[in-house]
Amino acid sequence: MRISTMIAALASPLALVADARAALTPAAGYAVQAIPTPGIVQGGVVKRGNTVFVGQGDFGAGMESIVRIEAGRAVTIATGFGGLSGFDLGADGTLYVVDNCYTQDGPACAAATTGDTVYAIPDALTRTTPIAADDAEMLPAGSIPFAYDVLSSPIGLLVSDSVGAGAGRVLRIDTGGAVEIATGLDFAAGLAFDDPSLYVANVKSDFSGEIREFIDGSPVGALVDGLAGASGLAVDDSGDLLLTAFSAVLSIDAAGDSTPLVDGFDFAGDLDHDPANGDTTVLDFGASAVTVICPDADGDGVCDGTCDDGTALEDAKLTVDAGKKAGAGSLKLRADLRVAGGLTADPSEDGLVLQLLDATGARVLDVTIPGGAGWKAKKKNRGWRFHDKTGTLAVTDVKVAPDRHDDDVVAVSVRSKKHFATDPADVTLPLRATVALDAASGECGSSAFAGCEIQSKGGGVVCE
Repeated sequence: MRISTMIAALASPLALVADARAALTPAAGYAVQAIPTPGIVQGGVVKRGNTVFVGQGDFGAGMESIVRIEAGRAVTIATGFGGLSGFDLGADGTLYVVDNCYTQDGPACAAATTGDTVYAIPDALTRTTPIAADDAEMLPAGSIPFAYDVLSSPIGLLVSDSVGAGAGRVLRIDTGGAVEIATGLDFAAGLAFDDPSLYVANVKSDFSGEIREFIDGSPVGALVDGLAGASGLAVDDSGDLLLTAFSAVLSIDAAGDSTPLVDGFDFAGDLDHDPANGDTTVLDFGASAVTVICPDADGDGVCDGTCDDGTALEDAKLTVDAGKKAGAGSLKLRADLRVAGGLTADPSEDGLVLQLLDATGARVLDVTIPGGAGWKAKKKNRGWRFHDKTGTLAVTDVKVAPDRHDDDVVAVSVRSKKHFATDPADVTLPLRATVALDAASGECGSSAFAGCEIQSKGGGVVCE
């Protein structure tokens, strides 16, 4: 049985116990957070900044889709898949995915019109109209019968073909065809490239895992073997490899020594590392969320990139209302931020980051309001205001104003009027808010609210 078929078979039972998932245990210096998804996750995941791409739906011909999640909102960008597997995002904003549900892959795929190939979804970061899988094929259906992972690399677009028993391989996708660049694998899975080495997560016929290394197509050998499994693969900022091995994410150095980074997954599959902020995102089959592993050197449960050396927000109050229509809720956060020596950041140029976490660490909202368009500055640097009535990033208004009586205090107000997507009934209270104007300089603050009161009328929540 190939790995992708095995995962598809296991994913359905896992979905039944999604609400009883075990707690994740991160290594010291790391935190885990969750980004909720509209449904059970499928296939692959990619995260760049605050934007996540992930598969959704059920295994079977035409039943899966791909959504882009940003500021808590999900937009469907591609439909008509049946067995999504690995994802990767190209430098030009094209999302590459593979699918392994085609007519030869059992009853659930008998009616498939596409599958067992690789797809390109252009303008994935901005697309608002979904593209059909049939229209996104890079090679004809059936061209890569056991397609598992895809990697946009300096040596080309690569796809692993999880054939099994010494026949597994890696293909480079060229115009109109594919060329073998690594052979002799078994159930070839995740791909990573760190010049000059191509690394391939490989599951052997006895289902033990290893990582094979190739240079210019020539096998170097196994960097590490005897693992409990091998699926998703990525390179982190330090050049170490990150590997999903069923219940764990491992960090593997150049000598092949492995260290558990996070343990406790039910069935970890694809993973992605975002070099811009050091986040690693993991798809755990059966979950209705993706897991983010982030650096947390100070152990406060907040990703270091969001708020380094910040202080507690003062006099903070958060109000959240569900709204009368789905996705049309409202949010208002008001807080004082104390910055020793006064604020040096200019929100109209540097922007603002707002993050809301619930008591489980799930990201209720994670949004960056960039500097530039939408911002206005008051005279003599006495304050800044952002306004966007369309609520493109879920936030409609921001006000930042230095206190007239205390130069070390900045009043911050953030509002989302009828553009907040999360129903407060779906989160675990209390909430935690983080506001960053310049995280690297410590001009940020975070508060875990002491308590949140559910309003009897309307189902809103007030946290103080």
